[in-house]
Amino acid sequence: MIECPYFTTAVYDLDEPMTLDYSELDSFVILIGLKGKAKITDNEGNEITLQGGESIVVPASTQTLKVEGTLKFLETYV
Repeated sequence: MIECPYFTTAVYDLDEPMTLDYSELDSFVILIGLKGKAKITDNEGNEITLQGGESIVVPASTQTLKVEGTLKFLETYV
């Protein structure tokens, strides 16, 4: 994980389901797929697939994301 006064970035290398909790975060989040593929479901039931070479912007109103699949990705927020 890298943290500076302007943003925070973490690297995840998943091979089992994980829930990311953004309930205390007051920022949008950018997920950048590096390798693999996963289904991402938010707390409202919206689903999207993220794979290597793709990016998604998650709105600040999102509380949680469930990530299922095999994916290496970056998570960045301000």
